[in-house]
Amino acid sequence: MTVSVSGGTHDVDVPRMLRQSASLIDAQVLEIAQLGMSLEARMGWPVDVECAFARNELYLLQCRPMTTMA
Repeated sequence: MTVSVSGGTHDVDVPRMLRQSASLIDAQVLEIAQLGMSLEARMGWPVDVECAFARNELYLLQCRPMTTMA
């Protein structure tokens, strides 16, 4: 997992006790879904987004048109 450190980030192994836990709570999943739907409505097409939570605040990192469906 990627963790915040002074001056940036660092990748570390996920601690065993966290490996079976969800990384997002239901409210965060809903917030991301609402963001995606809002962006799709505004842009007029499906979007591929990258976002992150920091201190319980959702940040949109990148948004682009979805070009392929896997």
